[in-house]
Amino acid sequence: MSGGVGQQGVLSRSRAGRPRDSSVEQRVLQAAREELTERGVAGFSMRSVAKRAGVARSSLLLRWTEAETLIVDAIDSIVLPEVPDLPGTLREDLVVLLGVVAEQMGSETMDLQMRVMADARANPGLLARYQERLLHPTARRFDEVLLAAVDRGELPADVDRALMADSLVGVVYIRTMASAERKPPGPEARRALIDRILRTVQR
Repeated sequence: MSGGVGQQGVLSRSRAGRPRDSSVEQRVLQAAREELTERGVAGFSMRSVAKRAGVARSSLLLRWTEAETLIVDAIDSIVLPEVPDLPGTLREDLVVLLGVVAEQMGSETMDLQMRVMADARANPGLLARYQERLLHPTARRFDEVLLAAVDRGELPADVDRALMADSLVGVVYIRTMASAERKPPGPEARRALIDRILRTVQR
């Protein structure tokens, strides 16, 4: 791979300088995400990224001297869907959060996630970076909502919050992957899922 990403993962090197032109930076980062999604770490090419972004390879290397730093910056540049203000009741809070999850799964990040997972054995650092950047914030938000519901008496104190969140997100993920068009379940299907799980845990 051009740029020399080694088997120790992509997080072992220090970062290079950032571009001065923000429009160039965004084009390069978008191109890097596309390159990573299509070719993975092993096939990641700085020359190909430069071509996708419409910049000279020499200019790219002035800003990112190694592929590792560009890959990390590409992961860090992914913008998560914004979480709206939550209504403050368990069911409606979950409706909002699961909608955000569905939006994320319907975006470019799903294909990138599949590639990162496929490359995880050779590059565990990349998977860890992806999880911390994109998956853990969602998990923490679900836990906050479920803990608040426990405090309000909407859930029993001994509810397994992690399992409940995993059940909700996991079903949406599986149904998204099973869809021929990689399309997440719609609002009604998500509400039905939430209601079914709430009936189970609130008995």
